[in-house]
Amino acid sequence: KKGKLKKIYLSYKEKETKEIDFFEAVELLETTPSEKRIDVPLESYYELFEKNKLAFSLSLKKEIESRKSRKTSSKAEKDLKKVLKALKNTLTGEEKVKVQELLDILNRGAMSLVTIKNLSKQLSSSENPKKKLMVIGNFLQEYKQVFVCNANSIKDDDSIEVILSQYFGN
Repeated sequence: KKGKLKKIYLSYKEKETKEIDFFEAVELLETTPSEKRIDVPLESYYELFEKNKLAFSLSLKKEIESRKSRKTSSKAEKDLKKVLKALKNTLTGEEKVKVQELLDILNRGAMSLVTIKNLSKQLSSSENPKKKLMVIGNFLQEYKQVFVCNANSIKDDDSIEVILSQYFGN
C-alpha cells in the first residue's frame, strides 16, 4: 500500500504478475484446519516478493500518470455505468439508492479496474434485476468493510508498505 491506495498482486515463477481484487485474495488465503504448512524456500519467496513490489511500483507510476492525463473512464467502467444506469431506471426507492451508491463509488474512481471487471462479469451473468441488486448489495457490504480508497489519496511523501506477503508453494 502507499498512503490509502491498496493493491493486491499474485506472482508466479513462470507467469506474469497480475493484480487481483480483495475478494479473489480472500478466496486464495482461505484455509482449512487440516491444511498442512509448507516449508518456504526463501530464495523463491523473495524472488516472487520482488516481482510483486515491481508490479506495484509500475502500477503506481501508471496511476499517477493517468491521474494527470486521464479525463475519461475505461471501457469497462463505462460499460458498468451503462448497466447500472439501465438497472436504476427499472428500480424504485431504496433499491435505486444502492445502485446510485455504487455509481458514486465508480464516479470517485475508488474501484480498481480488476474489481470493475469482476463486478461487470457478475452483473452480466443474470438478466434478473433482483439478482443484480443482490450482487450490488453484497458488493457494497463488503466494500464498506474493506473500503478500498481512491487513488487520488496517493501522496508522494507516503512510503510503500507491505501489509501481507503470502507464499502458496508450487
